[in-house]
Amino acid sequence: EGIRPHEALCFACSDAGADAFSSADVGLVVAPSQDQVWHYDETTDVGLRMPGADVAAHESPSARQLAWLHTVFTSKLWCACVWLFPPPGEFKHREGSHPSALDRATLTAVRSPTAGALGHPAWAWRKLDASAEPVCVCSLGKETVACPDWTPLEPRFKSGKAGPQEICNFAKVEMYCHSFDVGIGEVNHAVEAVDKDGLRVRISTKRLASLARAGHAATELSVVVLEQGKRSMPDICIRSSLRLEQIPPGFKLREAPSVDELQAVMSATYIDDRNRTVTVTAWHRIVRDDGRGDVQVILHSAVGSMTTRVEKAARHWGHLRSDSCALDFIISSPRAGSRYTVEKVVVITGFTGEKTARPRRALKCGTFGRSDGQILSFMTTAPPMMAEIEEEHRSAWRAEWDRADIEVTGTRRAMRFQRALRLFRFHQVAQGDNVGAGKKAAHVPELVDQVFRGLHGDLIEAHIQKDRPSIVVTSRIVVHDPREPPVMRIEPNVPPACQRLQFNCALGGRWHRFTLTPGNVQILVQGPILGRECTNQLYANEVQVPPKFIIPTHESDVGVEVRALPWHEVQVQHALTDLGRPDGSAGGFYSLMRRTRFTRVEVLRRLLADWGPDEEYQAYNDDTLTAPLRGALARLHSAPRPPGWRKGDNEDLHILTADESTKVRVLLQYEKQEMDRDITFLEGKFTRLEGSYSGGEDIAVEVVTIKDAMHRCGRLPGCVGFTFQGDVSEAQFTVHFKRSVEAGGVGWTAYTYVDGETALVEMLKQQHKEKFGTRRSGSGVENESEASGYDDDLAADDYLRPSARGLVPSWEAFSDRVFEVLEKVGRKDDEVERGKDFIRPFRNFVTDRDGTVNNYCDRYSSSVQSAYNAAWLSHFARNCTENAVFVTAAPLGGRPSAEGLMELCVAPRGEFTYSGSKGREYFDHNTARVLEAEELPQDQRELIDELHRRILALCSQPGNTKFLGIGSGLQRKFGEITMARNDPAGTVPEPESRRFMAMVRHVKEEMDPDGTLLDLHDTGTDMELFPRSASGRASFDKGSGVMCLDTKLQLGLSEGPNVVCGDTSSDVPMAIAALKALCGEKMVETWQERMRKEDEPEVPDGVDEGPARTSTRIDTTHLISSSVRDLGTYTEDGELLTQDESEEELARRAHEEAERRARDHEEELAAKEAGSRLVVLFVVTTEQHEKNPKLVEKVRRWCDISGAHCVIVPSPDVLVAGLGRFANHVAGRKVIEADPNDPLSPASHSQAEQALDGFELVVADDSAPAASGGVEAGGRG
Repeated sequence: EGIRPHEALCFACSDAGADAFSSADVGLVVAPSQDQVWHYDETTDVGLRMPGADVAAHESPSARQLAWLHTVFTSKLWCACVWLFPPPGEFKHREGSHPSALDRATLTAVRSPTAGALGHPAWAWRKLDASAEPVCVCSLGKETVACPDWTPLEPRFKSGKAGPQEICNFAKVEMYCHSFDVGIGEVNHAVEAVDKDGLRVRISTKRLASLARAGHAATELSVVVLEQGKRSMPDICIRSSLRLEQIPPGFKLREAPSVDELQAVMSATYIDDRNRTVTVTAWHRIVRDDGRGDVQVILHSAVGSMTTRVEKAARHWGHLRSDSCALDFIISSPRAGSRYTVEKVVVITGFTGEKTARPRRALKCGTFGRSDGQILSFMTTAPPMMAEIEEEHRSAWRAEWDRADIEVTGTRRAMRFQRALRLFRFHQVAQGDNVGAGKKAAHVPELVDQVFRGLHGDLIEAHIQKDRPSIVVTSRIVVHDPREPPVMRIEPNVPPACQRLQFNCALGGRWHRFTLTPGNVQILVQGPILGRECTNQLYANEVQVPPKFIIPTHESDVGVEVRALPWHEVQVQHALTDLGRPDGSAGGFYSLMRRTRFTRVEVLRRLLADWGPDEEYQAYNDDTLTAPLRGALARLHSAPRPPGWRKGDNEDLHILTADESTKVRVLLQYEKQEMDRDITFLEGKFTRLEGSYSGGEDIAVEVVTIKDAMHRCGRLPGCVGFTFQGDVSEAQFTVHFKRSVEAGGVGWTAYTYVDGETALVEMLKQQHKEKFGTRRSGSGVENESEASGYDDDLAADDYLRPSARGLVPSWEAFSDRVFEVLEKVGRKDDEVERGKDFIRPFRNFVTDRDGTVNNYCDRYSSSVQSAYNAAWLSHFARNCTENAVFVTAAPLGGRPSAEGLMELCVAPRGEFTYSGSKGREYFDHNTARVLEAEELPQDQRELIDELHRRILALCSQPGNTKFLGIGSGLQRKFGEITMARNDPAGTVPEPESRRFMAMVRHVKEEMDPDGTLLDLHDTGTDMELFPRSASGRASFDKGSGVMCLDTKLQLGLSEGPNVVCGDTSSDVPMAIAALKALCGEKMVETWQERMRKEDEPEVPDGVDEGPARTSTRIDTTHLISSSVRDLGTYTEDGELLTQDESEEELARRAHEEAERRARDHEEELAAKEAGSRLVVLFVVTTEQHEKNPKLVEKVRRWCDISGAHCVIVPSPDVLVAGLGRFANHVAGRKVIEADPNDPLSPASHSQAEQALDGFELVVADDSAPAASGGVEAGGRG
């Protein structure tokens, strides 16, 4: 209970048990016999039966071994073969089991296009003849022939006068492993054995045939003496041989093999009657590891009592074979526990007599050797070391697998098939076969083919007679229409056991990467195909150019036709999709939003760039930027609906897969809305005018399609539309691009164009009217009887006042009011000293983000700032303020280890100063570092670090991943961790939310069992965890942050004018901090006390105030009355005054009081004058006002009492558009227009040249303006 199937480890004693465990999708099935893994069975279609076990073990493996096996068979699917017991005949005193040594060696053979060797252990020696399968082969021209066997490395041990003992004769084998890693093309062996006297040794080997260096191979054998037993520490001898018993037909041994014990080099050559030669040269070195890393041992040297020497093989160390040459590497007095390794690097040269001959694939892997004998020059130079060969070899295999791999993920059946597929692919690639075309027969061992076909049939529950890995591709990528441009049909028939299929294939001259899941099809067109690969394309005869694709969906039988642009990923959802992780690492929804951020960043970079005269202008709204946004929007719209959803329900409600067991309902309103607005901002709006239209001045004339005409018009300066004559069903027209579109002519059709900024404002106006045209409640839409919710005649200042009766003013009313206030408070040219070229109206712009200048999103991690929003805010920051600062309670980010505000904003760096955690930390653009406004104690920092690590680990557990992707997610702030347990939409059911909160509490209690270090505050959707201090939680609000930033950044808040924006009660302290800087802290405290007294309810006469207060007041009154009656009037020093003196004192005091009040009044007037240099813009929605009606009252009271200017608006859209309008007024241009003050602006000239390129100019007017329309900022361009 509580264990997922893939975490389970099971033991099966029969075929039925193995099959049952396999059907249950457990992680690892261990059997006592290889028969439960696979065995020959002629009654099956493929000649093999595979009951379902993963590995066989005659004895129960240790817990550590079981953990390793579980990891290998569930995670490391590159390990294609594993045996835990030796084959028959390998050890004298150990009975083996099938598969045979030859079957194992065949399955695990290491190969490259120029060399190869079977995968048998280096110590195994069996008698071979010329007719047997060659142990080692090499490429000789177009032939593959046997070469001298370079694989033997035999360990032997000798104590005292006793004879040498070979590992194969040890009495007991306690551990054995034979494995094959196809990912790096390397076979490994390991054995731990004990002889009759208690000598315990561990031996390991590995072998590879280099894919990177033609004709190179390498092997090594390591020995560790674990226990010396009853005898003295034995000497170790590792005998390295070149076996010469397999000479290919027609060849002979050219001369006696060369053996140089001083250099530790051996060489042997075969030659035939045509003077073709095959030469194998082997270099050696010894490496010792005492636990401190590998150290090369100098041959014929001594280190302490240990000595090493190299000798020609002698009978002293065992039987000598006449058909081989050998070297003995002897280590005398070895140290117990140290590892001694003999490395053997082999170069195989095939000489055909043709100087132009090259090994197959030599160009692909790089020119590392030649086949004309030139490689023999290595004899006199230092050979490459094994580590060097191994690293190059692994790198080459990584590159090969990028092209050849077919990645299969899913249940255990899918994982078993994955290993078989990669084993098959390895043998194809290793022998130089061209994979990917799916036509040529595969040259792989028969046993490899049988294993693959058996597991493929098990996966798809069918049998295909001619089966190879390419069938996985060709059965899913099918030619639909070979006519140019060709159309391919993708059949996403992913087997039920699979969660994903991913592969690369060459189509139409480019690499394509396909990812198929039960819910999605993803296509990424990659780089062009070069060199030899051009001849190895899928459907090369039918598909000559990059094709289009038809992908069936769950909504249409015909499917969706897509054409992927190079390096642009196309994703079609035909079923369920994933939520992913907020960092985008797991793909899905969050990865999509992450990519849209990169696109928006590029839009802002181009839009706001100061293009130099030598720079090539790049349009901010070309197809390379708009197309990805349109594609992303289409994917958001295609997300599946939750069960029970019907047409007419919330269009933004979707369902996404959060983890293996959880699907969450998500509202994608923010993401879809902002992306749609960005597209309008970039592309503008076209309106088709039916009837007869022409006239006006032609800018250019071109024969194009309507789509291309729209593209041209949107980028042609001064163009407000185009007209053409003809039937709209025609493909192309003679299009006239106009500076104005007028009625006239016969049979003409016109399209008028509105630039993106104007079109977006009109869209926002319409959405504002639609939103407030009716009242919305939590259950749906309700019509109000007394008012519609929208009033064109209502003043902006009446919004949320009782007199408004719940009505909302028009968009224009709010826009005009924001503009009016900003223009009134902003500095004018006559208010500043002369001599400055440009004075910005405001000193500082301080604002919150979410809910203020950015619309709210249910998920913080996907609330990527829209391009239009960043453009308007940046336009305001550049032209209207000297300092623009974001102050948010969210995490700042800006560091690889923690993401936050900076990873969601898309404005160019330097436009704004970003601060997080209420201003405790900020990003300094000058130093490109995150700085802290106040220091966090070291113990609290370490506590927060550990807490973050543990909660992140908790979120990685099954069933908890979804909490990373909803609401606030996991946020690491300054001295605080915020963890979401739900979002405002209530995506997660409350019982599940409470379960997760209990787990977080358990983590807190584990770290703080006494409850003295950490505290937890639950907001209902988020859990805030922070260090507990003796004085309580530190009182640091956004006002404190603003004051710290004013000091750190020298903002000059006291000078003003300033603009402060917010939307919640937590943002009010920012306005108060600005007032303290402008008016002085003393005056602000006075106002605060005055408002506090006004808020205290007055006690009417006769109302009982409680015993304590009543008693105190009576006592005080009695004392005062007694003093006046009995003691007369006293001075401040306590002297009794006469009646005349009392009157003078009272008069003096009254005069002083009057003077004080006058001074206070003057000070307050001066403070209000200073306070009038502050603009407070607050966003308060009608829904928010219903929940917290005191917020608007509080903001307005502060502004009324201080003289600050206040505007309350109903949405961030109104606020940001108002700021953008004011920025247009100050700059004299829209944000999308070139700077009219710069006649040499490269933007206007380059853009005009680019837009006019290819047009036939009919009318040329040198006096025509370069900018669009010449209309005043804020009007139509």
